[in-house]
Amino acid sequence: MHKCRLLTVIALIVICGNFVSGQNGGVNRGKYLIHISETDEPITIDGILDEKTWESAETTGKFQRVTPTDTGFAAARTEVKLAY
Repeated sequence: MHKCRLLTVIALIVICGNFVSGQNGGVNRGKYLIHISETDEPITIDGILDEKTWESAETTGKFQRVTPTDTGFAAARTEVKLAY
């Protein structure tokens, strides 16, 4: 009787494990990717994008609101460029 319960619990864990493991692929995930550039040039973090790296770096923006509600785009426009 004890073995039967144990096997039932293990079977449920294995079967239900696929349903509770989360999303395998995000919905619209491709729309929210940014490609980060690699650079050998030293970058000064001063808010002035005068280095050559920033000319070819991909720009992203259109951030979504999170609080108080998660509908629509953020009111303040922000652009981001990334490099390493």
